[in-house]
Amino acid sequence: MLTRKLMTGAVAVLAMAANGLCQAAMLTNGSFETGMTGWQKTAQAYNWNATDTAVCLAAPTVDGGTRVGVFGYDSTNGYGHAWQVTSATVRADQGYTLAFSVAQVKWGANTGKLKVTLGCWNGSTETAMDELTVGGPTVKTQWATYYLTVSAAEIAAHPAWIGQKVGVSIWQTEQSSMLIDALTLVPEPASLALLALGVAALSRRRRA
Repeated sequence: MLTRKLMTGAVAVLAMAANGLCQAAMLTNGSFETGMTGWQKTAQAYNWNATDTAVCLAAPTVDGGTRVGVFGYDSTNGYGHAWQVTSATVRADQGYTLAFSVAQVKWGANTGKLKVTLGCWNGSTETAMDELTVGGPTVKTQWATYYLTVSAAEIAAHPAWIGQKVGVSIWQTEQSSMLIDALTLVPEPASLALLALGVAALSRRRRA
């Protein structure tokens, strides 16, 4: 009985560790602490020091860092756009959740908007699995957190997505600058839990 409990605990720890590794590996520099490293971008997607309270917020970041991503517009370069394609491939048995936080710059008008997409990529072509446009008059200089989720069932219903790369894109869609921070992309835990149960069952079978 004690051996079984220890095995169950070990499996749970391994599952949590695997989940942590998956989370860490999916997005590079989602907090923008190392500039725009890991992101492909246009000229109007860049990085600011969030401690500059003349521009950003008195409580500058969501994640305790010092820098945030900024998306703006000018007549020469157009709208800001950044994207990152991960090394993970879309699977029929696993979903994904993208969390991110958005605010406006202090001196911006209340018209800025950002469209954030959780998508699958076939080469340079992105297909949205879920997306959300946030901003406008309701977004001020306080952070708000949003979530995009695509379930394993939704992916299974779209077989063309399977095998493509998982990616994230951010688009500025209005002319007032916007801030974004703390992007995290994590796998749906159900498949990891099933894997852990499978390992436990195999261990019990071998002992028997």
